[in-house]
Amino acid sequence: MELAFGAMACWLLFLIAASIGLPGASFLFFWPLAPLLLAFGIVLWQRIQNTSSPMYLGLMLLGTAPGILMLAPFVKALFIGLTPQLVGVVMAVLVMLLGLLVPLIDVLIRRLLLPWLSLSIGILFLVTGSTTSGFDTEHPRPDNLFYAVDGSTGNALWLSQDKYLDEWTRTFFPANPERHPVPEIFGDGSSDFWVAAAPLFALSAPVIKVLEDTTTANSRKINIQVQSLRHAPELSLSVEGTGVISSKVEGRLFSQAFRREWYLKGFGIPQEGLNIELNVQAGSPFKIRVIDFSYELPQTGSQPRPSSMITQPFGLSDTTVVVKTITFQ
Repeated sequence: MELAFGAMACWLLFLIAASIGLPGASFLFFWPLAPLLLAFGIVLWQRIQNTSSPMYLGLMLLGTAPGILMLAPFVKALFIGLTPQLVGVVMAVLVMLLGLLVPLIDVLIRRLLLPWLSLSIGILFLVTGSTTSGFDTEHPRPDNLFYAVDGSTGNALWLSQDKYLDEWTRTFFPANPERHPVPEIFGDGSSDFWVAAAPLFALSAPVIKVLEDTTTANSRKINIQVQSLRHAPELSLSVEGTGVISSKVEGRLFSQAFRREWYLKGFGIPQEGLNIELNVQAGSPFKIRVIDFSYELPQTGSQPRPSSMITQPFGLSDTTVVVKTITFQ
């Protein structure tokens, strides 16, 4: 019973922390815990000392059932929403659910059959999943491929974020492709991608118009108008090589604390573009990088994606990326 009380104490701490830091999500801690606290109140009131008694077991079942009914579908929905890339967050919620079940598990493991039965079922599920796993039309494999153009040089690239190329993506990366950073597209902090040369299509690069460039003793004010000529629905802008003291977007304050890495991402950009004012550190050259994203691949003569494969639901897959950089000395 000491283990059960310890688990409840941890849940109470989670509830207090969530009520302070995440008041809108505190119900996830309170409502699963409340029935179990009520069950423990009955145990203490009736002075039930024998944790193997049917009454104690029944109270634990009643106390944990609401938490299972609430958190089990929440864990599933969270996994679908966050995708496998953020499975750590899902596991944290799952551990919370298991913590709620500690009082019940503490009772059940006193019967030696339960641990061995659970272990056997788990091994059976793992073996079954390993032998029947695979991809087909009903269970398509997600893959990642996107098209990028350096608007300053006119170079076009096929890029992929996949760890391994599949049969379809490999047709875009012939010979012996390698994964490496692409600083001409994503800057010096670029991740590794599969990279191959691509045909150049008539895609207009973003426009960066310098409206003002004045320097004082320690700062430099840059006023620019950024526009996507191809009306891409998503646009990002970053400052590389210097820190940003403050910034405004469309005349509204965007940041007023010093940032060594300044980044802006916008969606649904108006046709006339965005006006951005930057107050940066003076005395060193720097770059402004603008990238616009559209949600499709260029129409090419390559074979279409097979029915046993689908677009990766996260990352940059099936997008067209056009980059423009401007250097300030």
